[in-house]
Amino acid sequence: MKKQITYKEPEAQFDGEGNHLPDIIREYTIIARSEEEMKAIDDSIRGDQSNRYKPIFDIGEWEDAPLNFEELQVLLSETDYKIIKSSEYQLAGLPMPYDVAALHAERETLREQIRQLEE
Repeated sequence: MKKQITYKEPEAQFDGEGNHLPDIIREYTIIARSEEEMKAIDDSIRGDQSNRYKPIFDIGEWEDAPLNFEELQVLLSETDYKIIKSSEYQLAGLPMPYDVAALHAERETLREQIRQLEE
C-alpha cells in the first residue's frame, strides 16, 4: 500500500538590492507506505509553521498498486544515510545506531523488487 503526497512550498525571492521578486514554488513528492510514515512526513513538513509561507498539500488516496521502479529507487536511497552512519559508528567503535540486520534485509528486499522490474 502506498500514498503519494505532493506539496508545494512558496519561497521568497529578492534581488541584490533587497527588492522582492515573485516567489518561486518548490514542489516535492513523497511516497508513504503506512499511516505511521504518513504521520511522520506530515509532522516533519508542518513542523515549523512560524514562517509566513505555508506548504500547499495534495495528498492522494491509499493505493494497493505496487511501487514502481523510481519509487523503489527513492526508498532505497532514503536508507543510504543509515548505512553511512552505521559504518561511521562501527569504525569509531561505538554501538550501532540501527539494527543493521533488519536494515540490510529491508534494503535487499527493495533491491530484489528493483531487479524484478528491470527484467
